[in-house]
Amino acid sequence: MTVRATDIAQIALEARRLGETLITPCPCGHTDQRWLKAHTIGEHIYDSTRAMAPGPRAQAFTPTTASPSPTTDTEPPPDPDMHARYTKRATDAWAAIRALQTFVDGHRPDQTAPTGPTFSDDEWCRNHLDKLGICEPRYRGDTCRRCYSVKLITGHLPPRSILEDWRNGARVTDQSLAAAIAADQQPAGKAKKGKRRKAR
Repeated sequence: MTVRATDIAQIALEARRLGETLITPCPCGHTDQRWLKAHTIGEHIYDSTRAMAPGPRAQAFTPTTASPSPTTDTEPPPDPDMHARYTKRATDAWAAIRALQTFVDGHRPDQTAPTGPTFSDDEWCRNHLDKLGICEPRYRGDTCRRCYSVKLITGHLPPRSILEDWRNGARVTDQSLAAAIAADQQPAGKAKKGKRRKAR
């Protein structure tokens, strides 16, 4: 079987479904004191197939003596090799998952910074680059969607304090935005006007 790009999503979905099945609490009502955690379907299959492994338990298996009706199929006896096949497939899947995870981690584009001609400041919001040094995709002109919206409404780009609030997930209200813009527009070191005392 050859994997195509369009198969990746299906692989992920099937791997997730398998994982969820293996860790699903088993409805068998197992009450053995050995279980120190929830008994799962994966653990149930492991123990139930182990009882069928070659040895005294498998050799002691006695087929059902009741005569089946002509219209009813009989269930096959337990397969002595079922446990070996289950653990072999689980082991192979575990090794394959780890190998694939290592490979993906080594080639993830979100783990490496773009370099060379594919990286350009023209792709990012100028306000974010200048004030925080972070890359935010452009929306209109040289600004991102949020900066564009603020400038459209207030006539000013959001100051550094607002950009930091956005990055930290803090709530920005109209009042806090207006106050931050007003504070940013005030010249640094501007003294408050007051009455001068006459020198005597």
